[in-house]
Amino acid sequence: VAAANAAVPAASVELAAVRIGRWDFGSRVFDPTVDTTDPDQVDAVDVRATLDGAANRAVPAFMARVLGRDAFTVSAGATAWLGFAGSAAAGEVDLPIAIDCCSLQGASCANDYCDTIANGPPFPCNVSGTMVQGTGAPQDTDTEPVSCLDLNSTPVQNACWTGYQAPRTDINTPMLRNLVEEGNTHDLAVNDRIGLKQGEFTPVLGEIMRRFDAEGSDRYPPLDDRADSWVVRLPVVSCQQGSPSCYDGAVTGFVCFEVRQVERNPGKIVRGRFLCRERDGELFDACVVAGSRSGGSNFGIRAEIPVLVR
Repeated sequence: VAAANAAVPAASVELAAVRIGRWDFGSRVFDPTVDTTDPDQVDAVDVRATLDGAANRAVPAFMARVLGRDAFTVSAGATAWLGFAGSAAAGEVDLPIAIDCCSLQGASCANDYCDTIANGPPFPCNVSGTMVQGTGAPQDTDTEPVSCLDLNSTPVQNACWTGYQAPRTDINTPMLRNLVEEGNTHDLAVNDRIGLKQGEFTPVLGEIMRRFDAEGSDRYPPLDDRADSWVVRLPVVSCQQGSPSCYDGAVTGFVCFEVRQVERNPGKIVRGRFLCRERDGELFDACVVAGSRSGGSNFGIRAEIPVLVR
């Protein structure tokens, strides 16, 4: 851009003026001192261009020469940040189930997500065996602690059904079944308010089971060609406290969840693990949100499109 400006012949930008580092979104400070060989530490680039008569030619004066001024120093700068997924195009969210951000980041939604889930799975449940889909019968002795997304209709439900848009009164079984098949049907972005609803919606659990069997893999023993791992992307919404616990909420980001079991009867439960990139790198690679813009809370899913932050 500088070189294309006819008033600045032979302008250039010195490489020293391009810095990579980390952007602190809360304090709005750029830190170039992080380990720049670590991709997890580098999420921003800062560019400063200066026409100062030193590294680059200063901007020549014209009328000011009558006042003894031959040139002017001009500078400009910008910082671009590749944050966490803050948007999802149609089809990029897999299931119409929303998770409360307080469950993943503490009471104020401000704690580190990976630290929170490392201290124990949200909504922990004891698993004595892998479920034969839909029956609840144990098939092996897997005792790994998991999270139980309990979709039984109770005043306080720890996971909410969503139609990805308002109002909540439109959320019904046919809509949810279609959304299990298609994912979100329109773009979602941080701060969008979406309707949430409680309820068992047993036929919808059946649809999730069918998709799990079709798209999941046999990752864990026993290796019996039965799906026991399916990585999905879910929307995270603002805190849902009190009763009812699913009313409506603003999207705060997107989280990566590995479905391990789907129990339609007798419970209405989806069992699985919330994933963290540092701990679950191989699985986490399946959670790219294509075309996502920066701006979501840090649940580990990087955006694909950076934004200018200053």
